[in-house]
Amino acid sequence: MAKRILSLILILLLITAHAAGCGPSGSSGNTEDSKGEDRRDNPWADIMDLSEKKTVHLVVIGSRPDDFDEVLVKINERLDLLIHTSLEVSFISLSDWMVVYPLMLTGGESIDLIYTASWCNYSQEAMRGAFRELTDELFRTYMPVSARDTPEKVLRQAEVNGKIYALPRTYTDHSGYGAVLIRDDILSETGISEVKSYDEYEEFLFCAASLKKDGYGFYAFPSLPMVSELMLPREHMLSVTRELVWDTDKGEITPEKVVFLYDTDEYLEHCLRMARWAEAGVWPSNAISGTIHTLTQFEAGRSFSVVARQHEAQNYLDAIRLKGMSASYSCILDPDAFIKDNDYSGDMIAISGNSSDPYRAALCLDVLKNDREVNLLCHGGIEGRHYLLNPDGSRERGPEYSDYIWSDWAWALRNEKFYPLENQSEEVRKVSKEMDAHLIPDEMWTLAGFHTDDSEIEAELSVIRSLIQEYEDSFNLGVFGAETAEKVGEFRSRLHEAGLDRVMEVWRKEISAYLKE
Repeated sequence: MAKRILSLILILLLITAHAAGCGPSGSSGNTEDSKGEDRRDNPWADIMDLSEKKTVHLVVIGSRPDDFDEVLVKINERLDLLIHTSLEVSFISLSDWMVVYPLMLTGGESIDLIYTASWCNYSQEAMRGAFRELTDELFRTYMPVSARDTPEKVLRQAEVNGKIYALPRTYTDHSGYGAVLIRDDILSETGISEVKSYDEYEEFLFCAASLKKDGYGFYAFPSLPMVSELMLPREHMLSVTRELVWDTDKGEITPEKVVFLYDTDEYLEHCLRMARWAEAGVWPSNAISGTIHTLTQFEAGRSFSVVARQHEAQNYLDAIRLKGMSASYSCILDPDAFIKDNDYSGDMIAISGNSSDPYRAALCLDVLKNDREVNLLCHGGIEGRHYLLNPDGSRERGPEYSDYIWSDWAWALRNEKFYPLENQSEEVRKVSKEMDAHLIPDEMWTLAGFHTDDSEIEAELSVIRSLIQEYEDSFNLGVFGAETAEKVGEFRSRLHEAGLDRVMEVWRKEISAYLKE
């Protein structure tokens, strides 16, 4: 009898030991995987079967860093450790995105993840099926950290007809333009002591052009958002969507006060002003065919000024100082002008509608966004070489910064939990405080996160947006000269013939419904 009891005890012990070694499907059951990673620190370990290594193809808009291949090796080492996955990245330059981006979405190429934003037709692309819907099941199962940590207000900005098709960044900053960097030596030669308004900035540009120096006051090129930089803040307007604006001088937001940008008197004045700038030689006469960003021209000394948001300014100040030049940073906003926080939907990543493995893509995106080591590699490259982290959590340029410029492509991966802000000089902090004073109160900005539903006006919008693409760059760069007013009139007539009145009627109904919510 004693022997039988002893045998039963031994059998029970063996069963218990065996059970302890078993885990959920796709799991090794150990607290460490085969590479030594502590599974308790890997929230993605047991979500799906990761026995087969796969590659996820990500498409982004931005500049490919010189050291990207070296950094990608380190990113993939970490991804392999966490989810047995490799990342492949394709880049679309800012100068080419309007042509290349739509082709990437419609060309049948195998893409798993792709950058998207309100400014590159997120809503329209989502409506036509370019992106996979982030259903509650997909989001919570395969993107667990994002599902846990992404605030509702952030996700709401990615909604299109109540559905979510992309994951927004969770760190944002002021989107408002209204401050300029000006080379000190050129400012001194113009005889202007300081620039504190848009009128004074225009005076500087005209004086700089008259100096006939080797360079230009403002080296513009077609892809530059000149309306956002030079018109909206000057006219006290805020962008609601890509084509809709609100004049903050006209009181609280109502559907009637939200107007079509290209049909306003302010836009006509902007076009006429740009024609005067072009005639004065503010930028080169062949600027319409330019492909190099104004910020790059500023760093190289060919542009004597640049409109820079406060989170960009330190980068460009440091860059030209390395070349032996100096610049001053100044706020040029009117005292009663407003800026606003950038919408979180300003930078997002979506799962492509034609992804061969959307679940692995979702898992990979969750790691890119939420694993600190991977995330910092994406933004900054290799710590100690491309960037430096200070004890207070801020960052500075590393000795090899130019080979991997900070966040030159990973905008949509910014995570508020560990995104390090750049250590700013006193002059940048001063202007930042001035700009902060212009931040519009939340109670005034009641259209935060608003998106239009264009499903019933797709035909009209297709024509309208092609007209905008046909005319806009030429207006921004003053190509039409003395014929500008006539051309703006022609442009507006064609917009109305294409159905602008119906489009505005639909959009205003949507604005009304959104405000009632």
